[in-house]
Amino acid sequence: MLSTIILSRQRIPLPAALLICTVGLVTFLNPTSAAAGEIAPGLERLLATAAPDLPLRVLVVMEEQVDTKSLRADLKLAGANRQQRHQTVVEALQTTATRSQAGLRAELASLKAAGAIRSLHPHWLVNGIVIGATPDVIRRLAARPGVARIEPDLTVELIRPVTPPESKARDAGSIGTTAGIRAIWADRVWRELGIDGTGALVGSLDSGVDGHHPALTERWRGNFAPAAECWLDASNQGEPLYPEDHYFHGTHVMGTICGSAPGDSIGVAPGARWIASNVLAQDTGPEYDSDILRSLEFMSDPDGDPATSDDVPDVVQNSWGVFELFPGYVDCDSRWWDAIDNCEATGVVLIWSAGNEGPNEGTLRSPADRADTPLSCFSVGAVGGDIPLTAAVFSSRGPSRCGGPFDIKPEVVAPGVDVISSLPGGDYAYLSGTSMSGPHVAGVVALMRSANPELDVETVKQILIDTAKDVGPAGEDGVYGHGMINAYDAVLASMTGYFPVSGIVRDMSTGAPIVGASVSPPDGAQISRTDQDGRYRLMLPTGARPLVWSAFGYQDREAEVEIVEGAEAVVGTYLRPLATAEISGNVTTLGTLPVTSAEVLVMGTPMAPVLTDAAGRFAIEVPVRTSYVVQARTTGMGADQRSLYIDADRVVDFDLPLLEFDDFELGHLASYPWVTSGDVDWLIDNAQASHGTFSVRAGDIGNLQSSVLSVTLDVVAAGVVSFRVLTSMERYYDHLRFEIDGHLEDLWSDIIDWRDASYQVDIGLHTFTWIYIKDGSVSRGEDTVWIDEITFPSIGTPRTPALSITPMTAGLTVAAGGTGTVELSLDNNGEGDLVWQAVASSGHPVASEPQLDLAKGRRDTSPGLGADKTTAPPDPYGYVWVDDIEPDGPVFAWLDPPEDALTLTPGDDENTGPLSLGFRFPFYGQQYDRVHVCSNGWLSFTSTATSYLGAGMPNSQEPNALIAPFWTDLNPDAGGTIRAWFDADGDRFVVSWVEIPHYPEGSPETFQTILHRDGRIVFQYARVADNTAHTIGIENVDGSVGLLILRNVPYLHDGKAFLIERRQPAERWLRVLPNSGVLSSGADATLRLELDASTLPPGQYQASVTLSTNDPDWGTLPVLIDLWVMPVVSVDDETPDRPRLGLATPNPFNPATTVELLMPLGGGDASLRIFDALGRTVRLLHDGHLPAGVSTLRWDGRDDRGRDLPSGTYLLRLVAAATRDARKLQLLR
Repeated sequence: MLSTIILSRQRIPLPAALLICTVGLVTFLNPTSAAAGEIAPGLERLLATAAPDLPLRVLVVMEEQVDTKSLRADLKLAGANRQQRHQTVVEALQTTATRSQAGLRAELASLKAAGAIRSLHPHWLVNGIVIGATPDVIRRLAARPGVARIEPDLTVELIRPVTPPESKARDAGSIGTTAGIRAIWADRVWRELGIDGTGALVGSLDSGVDGHHPALTERWRGNFAPAAECWLDASNQGEPLYPEDHYFHGTHVMGTICGSAPGDSIGVAPGARWIASNVLAQDTGPEYDSDILRSLEFMSDPDGDPATSDDVPDVVQNSWGVFELFPGYVDCDSRWWDAIDNCEATGVVLIWSAGNEGPNEGTLRSPADRADTPLSCFSVGAVGGDIPLTAAVFSSRGPSRCGGPFDIKPEVVAPGVDVISSLPGGDYAYLSGTSMSGPHVAGVVALMRSANPELDVETVKQILIDTAKDVGPAGEDGVYGHGMINAYDAVLASMTGYFPVSGIVRDMSTGAPIVGASVSPPDGAQISRTDQDGRYRLMLPTGARPLVWSAFGYQDREAEVEIVEGAEAVVGTYLRPLATAEISGNVTTLGTLPVTSAEVLVMGTPMAPVLTDAAGRFAIEVPVRTSYVVQARTTGMGADQRSLYIDADRVVDFDLPLLEFDDFELGHLASYPWVTSGDVDWLIDNAQASHGTFSVRAGDIGNLQSSVLSVTLDVVAAGVVSFRVLTSMERYYDHLRFEIDGHLEDLWSDIIDWRDASYQVDIGLHTFTWIYIKDGSVSRGEDTVWIDEITFPSIGTPRTPALSITPMTAGLTVAAGGTGTVELSLDNNGEGDLVWQAVASSGHPVASEPQLDLAKGRRDTSPGLGADKTTAPPDPYGYVWVDDIEPDGPVFAWLDPPEDALTLTPGDDENTGPLSLGFRFPFYGQQYDRVHVCSNGWLSFTSTATSYLGAGMPNSQEPNALIAPFWTDLNPDAGGTIRAWFDADGDRFVVSWVEIPHYPEGSPETFQTILHRDGRIVFQYARVADNTAHTIGIENVDGSVGLLILRNVPYLHDGKAFLIERRQPAERWLRVLPNSGVLSSGADATLRLELDASTLPPGQYQASVTLSTNDPDWGTLPVLIDLWVMPVVSVDDETPDRPRLGLATPNPFNPATTVELLMPLGGGDASLRIFDALGRTVRLLHDGHLPAGVSTLRWDGRDDRGRDLPSGTYLLRLVAAATRDARKLQLLR
């Protein structure tokens, strides 16, 4: 049976079971006409005062736009499901943009080639193009048919917290359920409805997210799907494949939405997974508007495939906006409205923080102030957590300055005062602001979509409004909106077709109710926990549903329950207690002195701590056949802990260390192995002290500089590092960072009086680091920081782990398009716990160009390479080069040095530097802030070499981390000059080689390199004298990956320009599971390496798994992984033209592998032998005739005498006619 979608005036047949919407039949809201476009009022004001030759960034909006409002309504009437709605809308938007922009993009490409515009960024979510153009060009574009309007490209701003982070130094497990979660009844949703967000996906447009934070790391979607569709490095911070947060805001926001660590409930939807964009990262330059659109496009279709929707987030939190002080702003700014509507049309609920500009009326930021419908731009104000609920003073108020019948804003309020959540580096902190209230609502949406994934965007918002609890004046008002969100009622209203099951869980031996037992389906999609009376309540769909009852210390029970419509199933159950054993012992200090009233805790369990008696003794009962971490601790001493497996009674003693202390009262930095570094050293100071006379102060640094203090100590017992800190600096932009082992623990900014800071530290070797950083401008206060009264945990000779890895290298052969696995074994043979983390690299083809060896003055006559775009795909990291003759290529625009530019005076074959860039430059996954300049036409971020021979790329020999605009033998001694400078207006670093002759003299060359903060690289050539012997390209830090533009090809000419930029993420074919853990003494673990060749052409590839451990003998250890991708050949579709080896499957293997041999037409004689590492024949697999096509032989890992061979690498060699072929085989015993 066919139903019909009515799209404006056209009808599209729609099968009832499957929606098929042809984009070409969609009718659009604004059909193309000959009318000219308008210039937005805010832009008109900018144009009136702008210099004629000053480019302005603007958004050119096309007249033809998809009427997504009507399309959504028609799809809803047709009964389309969420996936069908998503696909239809995305395909309509993308097809429209491609078709309608074609003519304008061609014109803009011509203008760019002529230098009339500087940049060109097309978008499909809103049919428009962001460009940089002069006022005259902008006015001419506005008059062009097909252009609806031109808007200024505003810089949006993060809605920052009203106070800096106030650190909450607590152990994991000590935070519990936050006050905000309790205030909105989210914990009741978990407990009674069994909904925790499992199955939902959330997103954020913010400063990023610390993907390593224990409250967030396990549920990043990139653990289960390609990283490129789960993280957008929109601000080019140099982390393209793993989420990072160089500020703190986004990590705190995501923690409130879905954060959860053992014992800590900081997130409203702790079962949800997440993705993110760091579009609001600090100090990212003037690209925001384009990046906002790009980020909304990313959230609308993260994997780039409209036919899939599991990658599309259910909800995205937005903590950004503009207000009236921004240049080009007009009240009720509408430039993002189309993009917002279209994003929500794809199925994404967008939530907006109202702003922190209260308490006056009409202070909401745009676009949160939008008020053209009751549900548009759903905005959230902030209230305190105390009863009665009171609006936060800072929370922006309505009414909206947009006016109209729906101008009462915000829509709802949520907790936003002193909200505790995650902070980069594994810490937690209190923050206040509407950026804290918005995530509470986003988390509730995740719970609603978890309960009912098919809820459409409008229904979600309406339920939030209908279930909100009215606070403040009766009815909707401009402070509280419709009231305080109620997660329980909102989720309950979403669960159509669900009915309750309830009961009491009791102890089988005593009949007593069990508190904290969990009740859930076997897949864990919903979980309810019993209350103080042992009662639980869970909502489930009708029908026979399996349930599992479980509790700590009890055997699980599983049974099937019949859920009947309109009734409540009551099911009580009894759980059998597990056998127990006793852990007992003594707690002492200094080896023999008993410690009274020390706490002994079984970590990660609901068991209450026990206290030692007057003799320091303790005893505690635990269930058997389980591993535990038991810790003893008391005030004023360090903690001690043990990892134990309990299968019988166990006696364990603990010795608590005395703590270490440095208050700098000796007037020097010699008490501990302090190290000072950075641009200026830290020093002892007597102007400020928390106690006594002296403290330690950061060095007197200038703009874009840092001062670093660090100390590395062996911590022999888990404990706390604490200190007092005083800061006096510019708020938000200058920072003091505290790191432990390179992980950010805390961050301070602004003028703040002495305060305490403390952080948990585990046993092992640790580096504690304080880094004071200034940005590029503005001084405030004393522009420095002080530290005093530092207390360390006990230090000395530690119980160290000892890591053993088998194998140290691994390899695998797979067919093209295939997959395979390799296993690594980790063993801890030491006395202490081994803490490890495994990170897989993206991998690269195994290829290296030869290094030349020519005498000085001899000409390189190697064959030319490159300069052919048809054979120049992206390098393995995604870098591409673009010629100035291409539509999206650069425009030659030579930059002259300012008067204060550096004049470098290198002689022949000299390297100058390092020079400060003035910013951090992302390059092949690394961040660099300094560069070396070589006289021979190249730059390097790491090398001090002076090579004059332009080698091919990639090449493992020095120089590496290389940018080569014109690598050849040049001689500044014979004339010319080299200039370098930071161009603050263009946010770029420039190096120019001007009139530099070739060695020994003559043919002077003039060229320059421009490094943009966002990672783009531009080469420009003002004068090319000798166009035959040089190398142009880039290369990574170890020379394994590079992008060669040309070598020894006569392609350059005066006025030439190249652009190099990263346009696609690196293919990641290696994945490691699990990726972190802790091994107690004597324990082992198996790492499963999954290798995916589905996107790789035949050839040899190499990647590495970097193991970071606390083993002092190993530290960081790379394990090399080789992958051989073989072409797939079958006798049915292709017979080889010569004998050769095919696949060996599996490889590595144990106990046997199967080998393929491919023979040409007619077959022939073939010999196949196995050799060991010493070249000895250990097995003859075959010696005789083989037919044409594919034959298979099996090797069982034994020699010719039937003996098992040991683990190792063996060589499989084929000899057939005049052919020789070989493969490596790896036997693992």
